[in-house]
Amino acid sequence: MQKPNDQTIKADAGKAKLSLVPPAIIYDIAKVREYGNKKYPEGGKDNWKRVEPQRYIDAAYRHLLAFTENPKSIDEESGLEHLWHLACNIAFLCELENEQSIDDTIIKCKNCQFSEPSIMKGQLLCNRDGARKVYTDPNGFCHRAAKERNTND
Repeated sequence: MQKPNDQTIKADAGKAKLSLVPPAIIYDIAKVREYGNKKYPEGGKDNWKRVEPQRYIDAAYRHLLAFTENPKSIDEESGLEHLWHLACNIAFLCELENEQSIDDTIIKCKNCQFSEPSIMKGQLLCNRDGARKVYTDPNGFCHRAAKERNTND
């Protein structure tokens, strides 16, 4: 007979036991995400990664205050509970923090001044002329702006 935590048949020691997470929060966040994807269809399902973390902090605080005033309060725009929006904003912040330090997230291209959270620490995505390019120039210009500067020199 096998022992219940026998790692020779299933090596899962140290892995997150996701069954401990209340499923309701996952459904609640999914409802907010579905609403957000309908409201902001451009950029695909990961469009939330292009938002500055401070905006999620501010939104989380607004939803927290609304929830504190009335635990069953509903967001007028979405028709969803403020608590669900709060959970979603916190989830975004956790994920962004997991990817990199929030303080290092926002970088602005010197050419177009567009900024958004970088996908990887030390990178910048530039939206000049609607073309998202990865920052590679050590002088603080996005890829496209750096190429244009070198061509004009």
